[in-house]
Amino acid sequence: MTAKENYLENLGKKMANPQSSSKAYWTFINKIMNRCKVPRIPPLLVNDKFVIDCKNKANEFNSYFSDQCKPLLNDSVLPPFNVKTDKRIDSITVTRDDITSLIRGLNPSKAGGPDGISAQMLIICDESIILPLKLIFENIIMTGIYPYDWKLANVTPVHKKGNKQLTTNYRPISLLPICSKLFEKIIFKLLYNFLIVNNLITKNQSGFHSGDSTVNQLIDFVNEVYKSFDKSESLETRAVF
Repeated sequence: MTAKENYLENLGKKMANPQSSSKAYWTFINKIMNRCKVPRIPPLLVNDKFVIDCKNKANEFNSYFSDQCKPLLNDSVLPPFNVKTDKRIDSITVTRDDITSLIRGLNPSKAGGPDGISAQMLIICDESIILPLKLIFENIIMTGIYPYDWKLANVTPVHKKGNKQLTTNYRPISLLPICSKLFEKIIFKLLYNFLIVNNLITKNQSGFHSGDSTVNQLIDFVNEVYKSFDKSESLETRAVF
């Protein structure tokens, strides 16, 4: 009981402190009121009927999001791919240092997945969890079998625009298990370095280059437009996105 009283007393002092910002003030209020940010989904309009029950809402979103992920079957044929390099990734090495840096770089407030393992839990475990994760990661690479539980996610509908009562105006946010994200980052680092070293990513793909941005792409685009205007033989400038 003493710990709780000390906690509330400290909150009271922070709220009474004139140096506390308005954002901090409302953070304290929400803690005391036990409020949390939970997406509020109004009654959904489906087939001219309102869906009010939370479980039925979840089923409607599940049905809609699933339909968006179905592959399009057509007669298209992939073009032939030319080999760009004779280099290959022969092996994937997972080191303790890689896992350690990833765990210590986690945001403790980052939401976890359906496995219930939070970022805060991994940070607290620190070195004691490194060896178990290393063994799991190496076993995945060796066998090619990915843990089923790591394929599951908590899906949250986030409103995009328009009428909040239509499922078509929402997009899904998937919260995957944090351990699976750590493994993903290790594989990503390896693949990214391989692609960069072998010049397999065009400079126009700013989304895949560290340090690049849409601002750089906009400057480059505007520069190309002006260069085209300055050419005496230029009659028009076209862009395809």
